[in-house]
Order: sequence, then structure tokens, then C-alpha cells
Amino acid sequence: MTAMVELERVSIVAPLGVRCRDRASGAIVSEGLEAFVSPQGAPTRAVRGIGNRSGILAFFGLPGLREIEQGSGDAAFWTTHSAAFPFVLDVRDSLGRFLPLRMAVQLPQRGLLVDVQLASAPSRPPVEGMATVFADLHDADHDEPAAWAVMDVTWTDPATNDSTTATGFADGGGRMMLPMPWPPPELNNANSATPPLPLTQQTWPLTFVVRYRRRVPAPDVPDVADVLSQPPMHALQDAGSTAGLNAATLTFGREVVLRTVQEPRSRLLITA
Repeated sequence: MTAMVELERVSIVAPLGVRCRDRASGAIVSEGLEAFVSPQGAPTRAVRGIGNRSGILAFFGLPGLREIEQGSGDAAFWTTHSAAFPFVLDVRDSLGRFLPLRMAVQLPQRGLLVDVQLASAPSRPPVEGMATVFADLHDADHDEPAAWAVMDVTWTDPATNDSTTATGFADGGGRMMLPMPWPPPELNNANSATPPLPLTQQTWPLTFVVRYRRRVPAPDVPDVADVLSQPPMHALQDAGSTAGLNAATLTFGREVVLRTVQEPRSRLLITA
């Protein structure tokens, strides 16, 4: 019988672990992502995250956190080490599917900073099985792209009267691509004398709200908290729509492209 003697135990604590998800589908995303963490106000000291097979990006060797990384990581350790150090997380997609983002984080974080939501970039291919809304958002007051604007698109299930909202994000040029679930189709109803239309002819009314705040200059990478805090604005609606202001119609199997009644027709104008 051989006795095993523990000579030394080494513990390494990762001050931050990140898992990213596709905001549209909820799927975990790891391939092609590049994530960096830097001390607040010191972007040149950024440290790149290391990915594992579970799609988690872990960060080690962060400036000022050496003592924490060499800690035990047990329950007693976390009672005396709170998230008190301000850092900044940057995430980019080298494959062009998702918009870049920046967010403030306090370190160390026990467990994962999970569900970092990635918004679709306008260059992303259509997502199979999902509807798609495109928009080119333009600041009419200043005649410039509405960089990093946000659009909330809502539809209501006529059977239950429940509302669902999907949120899309414009890039630095005001271009937005929003994949979202198809609304429930109208099905055969034994109590109705009129059969439903074929699925390819069914339509659903959409309403939308654009949120935007002008920044000079527009940032290269948006801060998540700043983007989500933007106020609602007025929008001039699609020339081909009869749904009214801030409304559109979704037809099964077709993309929705929001355009203004004014020229250039490829833009949806927003104004204070």
C-alpha cells in the first residue's frame, strides 16, 4: 500500500469569468470572441481573456489583483474580499456577427459574470427560424447617423393579449439588424366560421420605440449602461406602411425594412 502525502497545494483565483450569449437566440457564444479587461482609466494595461471548452473566458494577471489571485478562493476568502476594484470589460467579435461592447465591472467577482448579452451586427447573416427587422437610423436634427441607437420592437399575441419586446442595437453608422422570434401564427379555430389565412400570408402589427442620445464624438465602442439609458425619440415611419407612426407590419417569411417617408428612403429619421 502506498501512502500519498500532500506536499503543497497551489490555489489560483480568477478575479473574473465571463460567458457571452447571443441576445437574439440565447445561445452561448465563444468562437471568434476577443475579450479584454483593464483597470478603469488605464486601457493600455488590458489583459486578454482565456477561453475554455465551456465557452467561459477567464482573466488572470490583472493589474493590482495579484494578492487576490493567489488567495484560497474558499468561503472564508470571499467574506473578506468584496468586489471593490473598478475595471472595464471590452468584448469584440472577430467574425463580425455581433457589435462590440464595453461595460464597467467591479472585481473580484465570485463565480461567473454570466450572460453578457451580444447584440447582432448589421453584417450578421439572417438567423434561421427567426424574423428580421432592419433599420438605418439617422439623426435628422444634426444630419448624421444615429450612432449606437436602440430600438425596442413589440408585438402582441392576439390569442392571449401578451406582449413581447425584442431590442435591437444600431452600430456606429446607425445601421441595425434585429433577429427576433416569429409571433404565434393564427391557427384553425373550431369556433370560428372563417379559416385562418395560409401561414405565408399571415401578418402581425409591430410597434417600435427608438432610444437615442447624441454623443460628440460618437464612441468607437459603446458602453452598455450608457446605451441602455438613452431616452425615447420621435421617428418618421415607413413610406409603404399604413400602420401609422412608430409602427410596421411583419409578414411571415419576409424581412421588415424600416424606411422614412422622406429622402433618402433608406433612412428612418429620428428627431427630438
